[in-house]
Amino acid sequence: MSTNEASVSTPIENIIHYCKTVLGIDRIVVPPLAGATSGLGEGGQEGGLGLEIRGGLNSARLVALVPLFRDEFPLRGEAEALLEKMLRAMKLAPSEVILATWQFSGELTIPDEIAQLAAAAGSRPILVFGGAKAAARLSQGDTPEHSLGQWSVWGESRLLTTFSPRELLSSPDQKRLAWVHLQAVMKHL
Repeated sequence: MSTNEASVSTPIENIIHYCKTVLGIDRIVVPPLAGATSGLGEGGQEGGLGLEIRGGLNSARLVALVPLFRDEFPLRGEAEALLEKMLRAMKLAPSEVILATWQFSGELTIPDEIAQLAAAAGSRPILVFGGAKAAARLSQGDTPEHSLGQWSVWGESRLLTTFSPRELLSSPDQKRLAWVHLQAVMKHL
């Protein structure tokens, strides 16, 4: 690393930096590990960590977080296509978005890796595609109706939660409201 480059400080940043600069890879997937435990699920349930991160902090303008149920991880198919279309509608190139997806079951729990990523976001907005359940969890227990689509503070970062891609695929009438949420984030890019 040259002296002109920003130093990479978190484990996630180190992995992303190595994959991009040395291996030329821009997508990292850590599949769930059978029999392992992590911060996911209730009380250290079996199933381990399922985590996918795309992008890098150096060029990112947005951090997008997508919690997924076990059967949805990793994000693929129509849900992935819709999410990519939403980010393009925000006039963001893939290189301008750190996209992190992780699996959860039961209560939404934030893994340490995602919390570190959010902390590293700094002044970049965080957009959570997780629907009402994620909004309630990330806004410190506010009612989902109150926090969905409204700015909240998470550590040093500001975040806004909108509908998950799966919710939008099953309830297309919510796309108009999701677009309002995306426009609110665009004002802070």
